[in-house]
Amino acid sequence: MLRLLVISSFVFFGAAPSTAQEATLVIENAFVIVGDGAVLERGSVVVAGPRIVAVSDGQVEAPNAHRIDAAGKTVLPGMIDTHVHLLIMDLQSQPRSDEELQTFVEGDLSARLKAFLETGITTVMSTGDFWPHIREVRTAIESGELLGPRVVTSGPVFTAPGGHPAAGPVCGPWGSPAP
Repeated sequence: MLRLLVISSFVFFGAAPSTAQEATLVIENAFVIVGDGAVLERGSVVVAGPRIVAVSDGQVEAPNAHRIDAAGKTVLPGMIDTHVHLLIMDLQSQPRSDEELQTFVEGDLSARLKAFLETGITTVMSTGDFWPHIREVRTAIESGELLGPRVVTSGPVFTAPGGHPAAGPVCGPWGSPAP
């Protein structure tokens, strides 16, 4: 069975040095699929602090770095899901109040976020989620308080009075039946 290591861009986020000499982690001897489509049979991925700073063919000089021998494994870039609603499961079970949303965030959301990471999705575009709650989730992930993919969000939803998604034939505000 092919074993994969997904290089998680959400983990490697922030300012970082740009030289391999300052590496903190080297994943080496891996079959590496580079973001541009190149393939390295025995490649190395060099991480400095929170950033990937180099991907190269063969061994890398980084005397103080922690090393992972990934022989027999494949390393590839994290995938991006460009249309999710992290805070809405479906119209029947979506939160219908601030209290229900908070219960969802404190309970089911962690498992949902973990599932993205376990399937190699390291960035999501959360479109039309409840504002400012999705911003709070994004901040919790960025601070390390919550484990999950990097979240890009479109911000609050703007709609015409009575228009989708705030209200319509299926749901009104907070998913309640339309009047």
